[in-house]
Amino acid sequence: WLDGSVNELAVHFGSHGLLSYDGTTWTTLTTLNPERLGGWAGGLAVSFGSGFGLWNWNGSRWRQLTSYDVEAGGMGRWNDALTADFHSTQGGLWMWQPSSGGWQRTSELTPEAQAPAPSLASTLLGEGANDTGITWCANNDTNFLPCPVVGYPDQDGESGRDSDNNDNTDGHAGFSFVKLDADGNPLLADAESWTCVRDNVTGLTWEAKSFDLVEAEYNPVIGATHPYYILGGTSWTYSWYNPDTTNNGGGEGTPGLGTCVPVSGFSPNVGTVEPGNTNCDTDSYVRQANIEGLCGASDWRLPTLPELQTLLRYDTLPGVIKIDMDYFPRTQGAYYWAATPYAGFTSSAWCVHFLYGTADYCPKSFTAYARLVRTSN
Repeated sequence: WLDGSVNELAVHFGSHGLLSYDGTTWTTLTTLNPERLGGWAGGLAVSFGSGFGLWNWNGSRWRQLTSYDVEAGGMGRWNDALTADFHSTQGGLWMWQPSSGGWQRTSELTPEAQAPAPSLASTLLGEGANDTGITWCANNDTNFLPCPVVGYPDQDGESGRDSDNNDNTDGHAGFSFVKLDADGNPLLADAESWTCVRDNVTGLTWEAKSFDLVEAEYNPVIGATHPYYILGGTSWTYSWYNPDTTNNGGGEGTPGLGTCVPVSGFSPNVGTVEPGNTNCDTDSYVRQANIEGLCGASDWRLPTLPELQTLLRYDTLPGVIKIDMDYFPRTQGAYYWAATPYAGFTSSAWCVHFLYGTADYCPKSFTAYARLVRTSN
């Protein structure tokens, strides 16, 4: 999570705590791992959860605003003040008054009924942010130890959703997913066939690519019946292409360089709803999925970089794909495109590698995989 105050940037690096960047050097503000960040006027407010409460960094030192932990609804900015939800202990929505140095209850309703202004994380990611998937702790030489480990406090596996909401019935640890059928209707967790996945934490719905596309890739009858399959195969790749000059970072990319049409000998145009839309690029892919009405929706898009990163789980061993394979079983151990252009070069965009869990910038002419997303209703 990122949040800024005045001309400084505060960044949460997970197990490395919270650091501040003044434009020249990094400074460790605290080794504790924030659960939520929020800001107002000239300061940064951080919730460390787990009994640490809510603290303010004024540029030189920390000050505890309250011993209560911030819960659902998080923190946001409102009238140059900070709003926070302490509903299980104090009830309702509270606002911090910098002038008086105290809290004022603004509503007895919890943020489920009255939400504060969104924090930066919720603006980027939707309803909230997923955790890392790490439920274990470590010492100097051993991983996968039960938490806590004496002498090695405040580790990733001790806090956050993976610790507080660890329920493997709907996804690994703190992840919470729902399988959806081809019309967008919810299915049971043990359903063997599903088309999309709703993320209950972020509020995003993802293309699952969970069904067996072997027939769809090589069978002209299935291809003709379902035009989306022609462009949406699990093993197909796309070049990055976005002709919209308002959000392509100054470079539209390259159309049609990927590999996404069946190779069984029949015409790839057979059965397409939009005649001729067989270009293997991200723009054509999005347009065809929306024409087809994937999972009953027509507002599919390429995910932003922060959205795509919410699917990553970092608890896996080297060589294991970093996603919940129970819900996204045919994920490739390779790069997936994000819609976010790379600011350094107009010819590049961000991409995420799901075998290594890294985000890199890739040339827009590069061919990578894609997984579409939409904001859930």
